[in-house]
Amino acid sequence: MVRAHAADETTRIKAASGGVLTALAKFLLDQSEVAFIYHARQSEDDLTFGVPHISRTAADVAHGTSSIYGPTPILEIMSDVLDIGEPFAFIGKPCDISAVRNLARYDPRVDRLVKICMTPVCGGIVPPPQMNDFLAQRQTDRDNLTRFAYRGDMCPGDTEFETRDGHKHTANFFEPYGGIEETSWQLPFRCKVCPDGPGEAADISAGDIWPNDVPDWETADEDKGSNAVLVRSAVGRKLFDAAVEAGVIVIEEDVSPRYYDTCQHHHVKKKQYMRPRYDALLEAGRTVPRTAGLRLDTFAADLDDETYHWQKSGTLSRLQSGKADELAPKARWDRKSND
Repeated sequence: MVRAHAADETTRIKAASGGVLTALAKFLLDQSEVAFIYHARQSEDDLTFGVPHISRTAADVAHGTSSIYGPTPILEIMSDVLDIGEPFAFIGKPCDISAVRNLARYDPRVDRLVKICMTPVCGGIVPPPQMNDFLAQRQTDRDNLTRFAYRGDMCPGDTEFETRDGHKHTANFFEPYGGIEETSWQLPFRCKVCPDGPGEAADISAGDIWPNDVPDWETADEDKGSNAVLVRSAVGRKLFDAAVEAGVIVIEEDVSPRYYDTCQHHHVKKKQYMRPRYDALLEAGRTVPRTAGLRLDTFAADLDDETYHWQKSGTLSRLQSGKADELAPKARWDRKSND
């Protein structure tokens, strides 16, 4: 567990949050450890969505740099990627990593070809209806966008976008979610019942470092970005140590688990809340996620009765009001045109 950043300043700033995963991806290719990186890039047809992307050079990796907080069906071409038959590294959201690990139980090619899995620590995506509202409040829509960046330069940087009439717009990084205050954020229900934002199935996870999970807005324009990095496996440790020794990654300091309470504490809370939320799903006769090794009962044991019932009743209310019912997000892009 360390606080670190990419040594290359452009990578550090453009990657929006310290650049560790981008730097490691480039390092893997430079060292010929893998044939390619399977990750995501921004869709050209719907700039608020992401699409699968394969990078065989550092320049390709840079094309997929920076955060995408819209729906990204990265695993849609997983079978095709495995058919290539070459070793690769995978970078996806924690839920994508879990899906890959589960696939390995049925497809032996996964363990043979996927050499390492890396993930950003995830707080959830911006639902398409919320993005529509965000753009409508600024008198525009998806069809009118010519550029869209969820995060700008520095950390976190503003959300920036341009429209066909040439106007440039900026907004606070949190506004696409619904507002600066966390209580106003809009998230898909599946993100509210996700128990693994930190990406425990990944070999390496990297997240933002902000006191109480909120950037210091007074210094945000000067913050080049740093990552809270969790190296979770021997495979991840080998890569990370090699990148540090090669000068690709700069370690700022070693940290302890309690350090993450200061900058990623909401993930502890979320794990504590999963058991009452899952109990609500069970009571309502809905699908309940199965988990292994995530210690949800241990986390829930720290809840008092009032908090448990608050979380359970809140989830039941969402279920009854239809807020847990989601259509599959649709973007205006066709898989064949993006292969």
